[in-house]
Amino acid sequence: ARAAVAEAEAALEEAQAVLAEIEAQRGLAGEAEAQARAQLQQAQDQRQRLKAEVDALSSIFANSDADMWPPLIDSLTVAPGYETALAAALGDDLQASTDLGAPTHWREGEADAAAPSLPGNAEPLSRFVTGSVALGRRLAQIGVVEDEATCRALGPQLRQGQRLVSKDGAMWRWDGFTIAAGTETAAATRLKQRNRLRELEGTLQVAEAALAE
Repeated sequence: ARAAVAEAEAALEEAQAVLAEIEAQRGLAGEAEAQARAQLQQAQDQRQRLKAEVDALSSIFANSDADMWPPLIDSLTVAPGYETALAAALGDDLQASTDLGAPTHWREGEADAAAPSLPGNAEPLSRFVTGSVALGRRLAQIGVVEDEATCRALGPQLRQGQRLVSKDGAMWRWDGFTIAAGTETAAATRLKQRNRLRELEGTLQVAEAALAE
């Protein structure tokens, strides 16, 4: 009988140890579940926030995408930080289409081998803007400089048809027409919105993959 009692007590101790291990594992599983739920909620919130901003920005360009003659501005890819410079340099000309049937449009032209060089260390704006060959000749004669002071210093060296712009929107034209730095335009805002939309679309894809995981 004593042997049976000892065996039963040993079995009880073993069962209690197993139960304690199960309870510990259950606690860890509960913590893991709570952490996973928190991560899921965070992923859902991030995806929802990004989707809302993408939808809002997409609605801005919806009419343009369905337009018979979409404006050139919406087909361009501008290096981030150069949107204001491009808008200052071309202004309303960016609203014209590249469709030859449009009332106002851009025509493609051959590069001018005899075109004058830009003054000083100005970089052609064409290095920072892609998406339309029709702008090639125009952008090649628009120089990007550091600031408004540089525009003023190099302005007298401009040849006919040339312009200088800074990233903060200052513009100096060969004929003396100028735009002060910091002058925000509708074109600059639209270019920044387009860049923001492209950035968000990539971020949203990452967020959706994280949510699925």
